[in-house]
Parts: sequence; C-alpha cells; structure tokens
Amino acid sequence: MDDSSDKYIRFDSNGYCNYCNKAIENLNKICNDKKKTIQLAEIIHTIKRDGIGHDYDCLMGISGGLDSAYLAYVGAKKWGLRICAVHIDDGFDTDMAVQNIKRICNHCNIKLITIKPDKEQYLNLIRAFIRAEVPNIAIPQDNILLAILYQYAQKHNIKYFLSGSNLSLESIIQRGNTYTNTDVYHIKAINRRFGEGKI
Repeated sequence: MDDSSDKYIRFDSNGYCNYCNKAIENLNKICNDKKKTIQLAEIIHTIKRDGIGHDYDCLMGISGGLDSAYLAYVGAKKWGLRICAVHIDDGFDTDMAVQNIKRICNHCNIKLITIKPDKEQYLNLIRAFIRAEVPNIAIPQDNILLAILYQYAQKHNIKYFLSGSNLSLESIIQRGNTYTNTDVYHIKAINRRFGEGKI
C-alpha cells in the first residue's frame, strides 16, 4: 500500500499505515470485550422474538465465499435463527460457488433465493465501471443485493439483515476514493459517462 493512489493513507514512524493500525485497535476491542458478547446475545434474542409469527427471523446475502458461509452457519446453527438468504447470480458464479451455496443452505436449513439480474444491462454496467477505473467494481452487484433484500424485507415483513465482514481481510480496504453501493447517483453517473445503455 502506498500514498500514490490514496490521499487518506498515512504511515507512522514504523512504516505502518493508519488502516492497519485501526484494524489492530478494532480487533483488540472486539475480541476482548465481554460487553459486546452480551449485546450480541440481546440482539439475537430480539431478532427471534420479533420473528415470531413470520416465515423468517432475518435476511442475509450469500455469495458462497468464506464470510457469508461462516455467517450463515453461525446464524442458523449457533444462534438458531431462521434465515432467508439471497444470492445474486451475476453470471460469473463458478460451479463450486453454486454448490457451496446450496450445501450451506441445505445443511443449515436456510431458505435460498437466487436472483439473476438482466444479463445485458448488468454486463454493460460492469464494463462501465471497469472503463471508469474506479476501485470498487463490485458496486453494481452489491446494489442489486441491497435492493432485493429490501424488497424481500418489505414483502415478508422482516426487520433484520445479517451482515458480516472479515476483519482480517476487509479492515484495510482503501477509503480514499471509493463510494458506497447505495450511491445510485454515482452508479448512474458512471453509466452515463462510460456505459452503453440505460439502466
């Protein structure tokens, strides 16, 4: 990591960057905090209580990768939540990822919903993001996932999403020149400038 592409990165006298230092600080706070364990138990209790009378306690996105697979397992098996998982099949899934998703959901008794976005429109949008040379080309897929999660939350009257991140891998993600996946203005602007069709 260097400061040529990120004006927000700083290095201390040991050469450690501010992202890594913050990650280590957060790791120590999260892993050694008994109060957070109690808070988590209270949150799980609330999710279960509010799920009574509904088909599911919560929703989550699932990719077939390590983070969502672990969250699905912990949510269903350890916490006993009734989960509806949504997967966005963007056309780039490997056979192994598809098998992983099905195995996880079957093993954990999780309802799986797979959504396939409009192929032509989606590929045009991904190409636009690649041409724009922005750091996060996963924004279109993440935006679709959030939209679908909100639709299902409303349809099934579900109040909660499970969401997890991998502190080891995602704690040092560049913060300087990226946007959130909820920024539709950003998505449309990239498509207008670099895309080949309407969204």
